[in-house]
Amino acid sequence: MTCGVQPDLTATCWGDNVSEGPGQATAPAGVRFIEVNAGYNTACGITFERTIVCWGNNNNGKVTNVPVGMFSHVAPGFNFVCALRLDGTPVCWGADDAGQVFSTPTTEVFTQLTVGIRHACGLRPNGTILCWGANADGQLNVPEGTYSAVNSGNFTVCAIRSTDSTVVCWGRNNGGQLNVPGGAFTQISVGFAHVCGLRPDRTITCWGRNTEGQSSPPAGQYTHVSAGTFHSCAMPVSGPPAVCWGNNAAGRVQPSLSPTQPPGGTVGSPYNFQLVMATTLTPAPTYRVVGGSLPPGVTLTPQGQLTGTPTTPGTYEFTVAASTALSPPDCPVGATGDFACTPGNPNSIATATRTYQIVVTGAGTSTSTSTSTSTSTSTTTSTSTTSTSTTSTTIPTTTTTTAPAACATLQQQRAAFNAEMDARAALGAQYGPAYLAALDQARATGNARYDQLLAGADCAVQAT
Repeated sequence: MTCGVQPDLTATCWGDNVSEGPGQATAPAGVRFIEVNAGYNTACGITFERTIVCWGNNNNGKVTNVPVGMFSHVAPGFNFVCALRLDGTPVCWGADDAGQVFSTPTTEVFTQLTVGIRHACGLRPNGTILCWGANADGQLNVPEGTYSAVNSGNFTVCAIRSTDSTVVCWGRNNGGQLNVPGGAFTQISVGFAHVCGLRPDRTITCWGRNTEGQSSPPAGQYTHVSAGTFHSCAMPVSGPPAVCWGNNAAGRVQPSLSPTQPPGGTVGSPYNFQLVMATTLTPAPTYRVVGGSLPPGVTLTPQGQLTGTPTTPGTYEFTVAASTALSPPDCPVGATGDFACTPGNPNSIATATRTYQIVVTGAGTSTSTSTSTSTSTSTTTSTSTTSTSTTSTTIPTTTTTTAPAACATLQQQRAAFNAEMDARAALGAQYGPAYLAALDQARATGNARYDQLLAGADCAVQAT
């Protein structure tokens, strides 16, 4: 998963919320943070009051055994967590299978602290580095010299030399992450088998494994970069939203809206369909229409529910956007001035968008859609929520001459809908039960709507 702090100082996470968790992508609501860091299956943050809050996997008490006091930094690893107190002394808790907790040098003072799978490193005020814990890959063998920054990945550690700002790495080299490119860096972040660094000109250079595209950063200027296991993220100088690249399993790189198209509607018949995010995202995203138009009588709730009673037949195409992590909705306090953010401007508040289409037919008539327009290009969202329809909602007792063709079309649409849901379910095992449950709900809603459409057209309803 990926976590970040939003402009209103609340935390948000997106990506896998079940595997190795549960709940690692469910940030606590209403808590203000000055920093948030994601570990292997646990995330932790320093609150505005300088206390520590952790969530997700609680093996070895990572979440519930958080020490009391005030802290400046927290770093979750695999099954342990380390933090720096305000006086610079370290404290670690959780699993101690390699001495990463009990060997913590609690009398040392550090200016920076970083952790890996079973090791940790601290940067002393004099620029030297001390590491402790597992050393199977030589991650404790710090090269001589002084440094201005240190960061650790799973089994690899990198640091920026204080003399010339070049980078040196040590430990495991399973992806070429020790093959450091020349030149100066101002910030580095180490992942599983790749490393990303920020150059003085604010561009990003990554090296090491690139099988998932995690070492291929987009062009541009950034203020910070963070490397994960198979993906990386960075903050543009212009401010949110964050930019991520690499493996997008569970939507850890880019939260997205489900491609499942809403079913058709019928004039005078209640309509309901839930749009689904193809990722975990906390807090829940806010949905809105940013282009095209909804069928008159149908609205989109902020929770992503298409609901209402269509009043006018036709084909309606519209674009939905969801406010995503580190993408502030309508410029919260503290946002304006830090980056471009214009109230009401969809380009400044949403990064996940998708275009949908709803075909509305007349109530039991065969010519209701024959003169409908193909695509609406209006940028105004329909607000016809109080319109009343004079069209009868009585289901006809006899079929029209074109009923067989209409029934066949509906059945084909229904089969295609369920085939797509089957395909998404087959791929959804990696996303966990929560994602599959959302698919089941979407499937049930869609099939219930097709039952209504088939019954309204006097077609035989087939079990799915």
